[in-house]
Amino acid sequence: MNELKKKILETKKMSEKEKQVLILYYCDDLTLKEIANVLDVSESRISQLHTKAIQQLRYIL
Repeated sequence: MNELKKKILETKKMSEKEKQVLILYYCDDLTLKEIANVLDVSESRISQLHTKAIQQLRYIL
């Protein structure tokens, strides 16, 4: 299996919420506050999810 496939498979270990946060933030250009409203959780929780997801991506890549 080539290296890119391995990295892509590693992203599947991220939670759905973490993936959603990244997509809403980087693709849909929503702020953390807007994402919190969309997902009906606190802004601080969104910040935690965002930080964890970024850390995981850094590890994977």
